[in-house]
Amino acid sequence: MVMGFFMLYMAVVPSPLMLQIFGAASLGFGLRMYISRRRGASYSLFGPTNQNQIRVMQDKQYDSVLAELKKYRGRRLKRLYGAVNPVNDPAKEMTKFQWLKTVGAITEEELQEAQAEIRAHQRHSAEMASSVQ
Repeated sequence: MVMGFFMLYMAVVPSPLMLQIFGAASLGFGLRMYISRRRGASYSLFGPTNQNQIRVMQDKQYDSVLAELKKYRGRRLKRLYGAVNPVNDPAKEMTKFQWLKTVGAITEEELQEAQAEIRAHQRHSAEMASSVQ
């Protein structure tokens, strides 16, 4: 009985990444994973390492969970990389925004706006350089 409780506790205690992504709901997720392992259910792993992987059970909610994870990833990438850095090389900035569009973090309109802003910064930098000489 004590060993069973210990095993259940270890399965329920979430990693810091899971708490950050899912908050308190991850406790229920951990319990669900423990039960699914006992039943032999299949799941997909997402993440860079074994310690911080997110496991998604392949059940009737699988597609909606994946869609939610994709939306979260897109919002996070946009928040981290979605601003134009005028100090950065314009070609690298263009590549960055093409990548954001490819992974679905920004729309075509946002890509066009970012490219226009990068070009404006590039023209402004060229004008400043010519006026200094």
